[in-house]
Amino acid sequence: MEANWFYEKERQRLGPVSEEALRDLVRNGTLNGDNLVWTESFGTDWKSIRYTDLIEKPSGPPPLPASHVDNTFAWLMALVPLIGVVIELLISQRTVIPVWAIIAGYAITYLILVQIDVRRIKSSGNAVDTTPFENWWLLVPVYLYKRATALKHARTYFWAWWGALVLGMVIGGDAKSLFDKDTYWGTGLPACDSNYMKTQTQQIFREIPLMKARGIVALEVKNAKQVSGNTKQKKCTATFVTSVGTDLQGTYTMTMQENDQFYTSLEFD
Repeated sequence: MEANWFYEKERQRLGPVSEEALRDLVRNGTLNGDNLVWTESFGTDWKSIRYTDLIEKPSGPPPLPASHVDNTFAWLMALVPLIGVVIELLISQRTVIPVWAIIAGYAITYLILVQIDVRRIKSSGNAVDTTPFENWWLLVPVYLYKRATALKHARTYFWAWWGALVLGMVIGGDAKSLFDKDTYWGTGLPACDSNYMKTQTQQIFREIPLMKARGIVALEVKNAKQVSGNTKQKKCTATFVTSVGTDLQGTYTMTMQENDQFYTSLEFD
């Protein structure tokens, strides 16, 4: 077959190739409908592949218009940074969350949402195989950007992701004191090594008459662990790093009251 076709890829003019070879490039996803092609019959104009007969026309109805593609899961992805921060703050009251667990949580959440989203897009008749943005699921803003571009959507959910990220960082900083200090949002007794209990014991330390008189404060509470306890009472030990450069080994006990409130006592060896 005569090689009289040229095509554009990544802003480069390539060819000549035969028409069948060009069709193969379209079939295997190397080229998509947005790439330009030219043959002598086009004169001086290049045409997008989508406006030629190089793309095999499927039988049945055409894809749904982009305006009717379900964007529910794209918006859920956009809000994950904000929702994730709130969940992190709530969980951190009861236990310390390892960094790997946070990363894995976000990765699994995005993977699930992307898989569902891609399935919804395909069910609308819009092909994603020739523009495989689903491969960018781990870099969600890139995925959302490529998704909007492929479906010719406004990039609203792409910018919403960045907005949620910034807002989540603000909340993570400003609300941390609310979650860690004054209000316990969980049920039952918190974990010994939770941020909430570390902050509470630092405050109790500050109010001990001897410490208060000498102006000594606990700069850090570390190595917190439970030594005994049940649903009604929990005893914990921890090391208190003080402002005078010495470490004190302390024991704090949480006791549940009838009104579902609990109080904490602190003593040192």
